[in-house]
Amino acid sequence: MKYIILVSVLVLGIILLTIYSSSPSKGKSELQSYIQQVKKEGKAEKIYVYVEDLQTGESVGVNEDRAVFAASLRKVATLLSFLKTAETNKSIILEQEIIFTKKVKDSISKVTEGNEEYPPLKNHLVVGKKYKVNTLLERMILYSDNDAGALLIQAFPEINAASENLVISLEIGKPHNANFFSVKNTTKMFSMLYNRSYLNEEMSEKALKLLIDSEYKKG
Repeated sequence: MKYIILVSVLVLGIILLTIYSSSPSKGKSELQSYIQQVKKEGKAEKIYVYVEDLQTGESVGVNEDRAVFAASLRKVATLLSFLKTAETNKSIILEQEIIFTKKVKDSISKVTEGNEEYPPLKNHLVVGKKYKVNTLLERMILYSDNDAGALLIQAFPEINAASENLVISLEIGKPHNANFFSVKNTTKMFSMLYNRSYLNEEMSEKALKLLIDSEYKKG
């Protein structure tokens, strides 16, 4: 089954919000027409769209409140929690080195085996090699590296728990299940970065740069 989760599409978003500002019903109608065309072309079966102007608060969406499996978007919450911890322990957290073990590699291989969405990395983590937390965070976001994410979660269970609490406290994920987001609620994390309301200036900029530079576009 094909899924497309569109959190924001810059050009389309600007057009839709421009239309929506003068006529909300017309803006949504344009969006629904676009979605029907995508489905007709066989590019997707289920589509969830939410576009919001972070300055004015104007928004338009279709199926924006329906919770779906968060997939790699869950890594954004992990990133935020690590950077929050690094605000007071920057050198200790980001410069700390962790060994990539065979146990972690085998555990993630079982989860991703046969998964076409698993990002084909050019350079995988090497078993037995040490990696800095900062490097693992970069790989996790830039390439959606599941090995890097799994290693971070295993090495810092308390920070992973904090990321789950963040998702639930913001009502991004379902209670007792932090792995299902609606596209509308997902934007809360990006709004926090834009407004610098969760991380300080330095860490917000770091997170935004990683997200902008990400090479993985499949959500």
